[in-house]
Amino acid sequence: MVPSLQKLTYNGVSGDETDFVLNAPSLKCLGISDLGYVCMIEKMPEIVAANVEVIYWNTDNILDSLTSVKRLSLCLPSEVSY
Repeated sequence: MVPSLQKLTYNGVSGDETDFVLNAPSLKCLGISDLGYVCMIEKMPEIVAANVEVIYWNTDNILDSLTSVKRLSLCLPSEVSY
């Protein structure tokens, strides 16, 4: 949890079975590239731009958190239904 963080780029490790948890309510720019296990992201009402390239079994949490995004690049597993 970093309340004042405004920009984050996260590159996960392939095959790593750890959770990625993010709580940064002031975040404006987000970049995630991860082949990890689980991603938990709290609501980010200030986010403006996001680049998301992930292979998680559940991506609903990510999509639910990007409610105010204006620029989005999204690459998710093909078996996910939207």
